[in-house]
Amino acid sequence: MDPQVSQTINLDQLAIQKAQSIIDEVNKMAREEVDEEAREGRIRMEQVEQESQERARRWIRTVERMANKAIGVLQEQGVYALFLFLFSRGGDEGKVAPVICRALYAAIKELPDINERFKQVLSQQSDANNRLLVLQGYADHVLSDLDTLFLVQELYRQILIYTLYSAKAVGG
Repeated sequence: MDPQVSQTINLDQLAIQKAQSIIDEVNKMAREEVDEEAREGRIRMEQVEQESQERARRWIRTVERMANKAIGVLQEQGVYALFLFLFSRGGDEGKVAPVICRALYAAIKELPDINERFKQVLSQQSDANNRLLVLQGYADHVLSDLDTLFLVQELYRQILIYTLYSAKAVGG
């Protein structure tokens, strides 16, 4: 991107898109889980639709719980603590946390002033070693600049709030 060209980003729209992507991915995850069980014969074909809906509700409730906790961590302890929290989850929360992380990574990659090498690290977030790189990247490229920190913190807060309320709306 040409440094002379200013890029305008609608952060609210970006937050909405990323929150919706979390809900969509969790619904897809539920459907794939049920489809796999049906292929293995653990669920009868006539039960697939009902089981998919029940599983999606369970995953959505987990998203709601995670978003609520994550908002608290972000507001009280900050961006770095948010990722420590997400990386530390186990059980159902451990399956949903990477979905939330991917949406947060995708959002920050759309910000024009974020270092390109850090954006590449965020694209390869799968293993534990890379989690350390992600944390180091946040320390080096987000936490070191107050304007960037406040921008990212506000963006993440909005994504998590929209995720929370989307989960409440979808989950009934």
